[in-house]
Amino acid sequence: MKFDVVSKALYTDAGELIKVLHCPHRMRWQQLKPQASSSDRLCSTCEHPVLNTAQLSDSEVLAAVRADPGTCVCVWASQSNVTLLRNQTAEPQADRCD
Repeated sequence: MKFDVVSKALYTDAGELIKVLHCPHRMRWQQLKPQASSSDRLCSTCEHPVLNTAQLSDSEVLAAVRADPGTCVCVWASQSNVTLLRNQTAEPQADRCD
């Protein structure tokens, strides 16, 4: 998978958009309720399940989001299955080191 850190868009390795990530609750993974039957978690604020993408292929994540477009997903910059992108159309910010 590829994750654009500026636009927060998650793509397959082939460049197909999976989802633009946005959580109005700004929850951290540690704040979510663990689920006994999977590595996914549950948001205690909105009660949505949150998909742990760390061990999934881009096709598995894409299939989950296609089945339910409201699926919440969690992506970490350190994941071995994610390449971080910088949005080529975004203006560079002087106060950031990329």
